[in-house]
Amino acid sequence: MKSHRFLFVTLLVILVALLMSACGKRADKAGSSRKPLTEEEQISQMLNDAMYRLSYGDKSGLYNLEFRYQRYETNFDKYLGIGAIGWANADGWDSIRVDSIHYFRPDSAFVYTRVYFGNRKPPDDKYKERLVIYKDGGRWIKPTVSKYSEQQRYEEIFHQADSAAAAENKG
Repeated sequence: MKSHRFLFVTLLVILVALLMSACGKRADKAGSSRKPLTEEEQISQMLNDAMYRLSYGDKSGLYNLEFRYQRYETNFDKYLGIGAIGWANADGWDSIRVDSIHYFRPDSAFVYTRVYFGNRKPPDDKYKERLVIYKDGGRWIKPTVSKYSEQQRYEEIFHQADSAAAAENKG
C-alpha cells in the first residue's frame, strides 16, 4: 500500500509539472500582467498538473519531470519499459496543497504536501506526504527514475566540454 501511495504521489508531481509548464507558456503569450507565482504555488501547480494528466492515464507527464540526462539518454518508449512507472489510480483526486518547503540545497527541497480527495475534505493525516523535489532547467521537477547524482555528472561533462571549447576558441 505504501509503495502504491508513493507511486501515486510521484506520478502526480510529474504530471503537475508538465501541465504547469504548458500553462505558463500560454500565459506568457497572452501578455498577462499577473504577479509571478510563489515557490509554493509553482510546486503545487506542478504537482496538480502531473496528477491531472495521470488521472487520464498520461504518463508522459512523468517523463517530462525527469532530470535532463534521463530524457536525453532514454526516449519515452524505453522509459516506460524500465518498469518503474506502473498503473496508478488517480480517481477521486481533487488537489494537492503544499504545506511547507524546506530547502537543503539551492536547487533541492523537501516539500510537505497534503492530498485532497473529492469525497474526503479535509483529508486525514495519512494523506500527508513529504516529497523531494529539484530545480532543473529553471523549473521544479519530481523525478521518478532519474537521480540527482547522475544529473550532476551530466552537467559536469557539459561544463568540461564548454570549457574546452572556450579554451580552443581563445588559442
